[in-house]
Amino acid sequence: MRRVGSLAITLLLLAVPAVAQTVEKVTAAGQLDCATVTGQEDWNGEDPHGDLSGLGREICRAVAVAILGPDAKVALHEVPAQA
Repeated sequence: MRRVGSLAITLLLLAVPAVAQTVEKVTAAGQLDCATVTGQEDWNGEDPHGDLSGLGREICRAVAVAILGPDAKVALHEVPAQA
């Protein structure tokens, strides 16, 4: 079931031409490069649902798996939040 969901997401992303080009570049590179914002309260703190500090990394990983499969490589880059 998980594989069907990943395939559906990939096919949906490929339906948009600009996104299709990006997916092709990610596939050619063999890894997804993501940037996470440090110091931004919305994504890097605690809320009533628990610790959200790793949410950006988890979203990046999920997108990488949807595009590249379960052995996807991810390169995470932290950037500071701007005022």
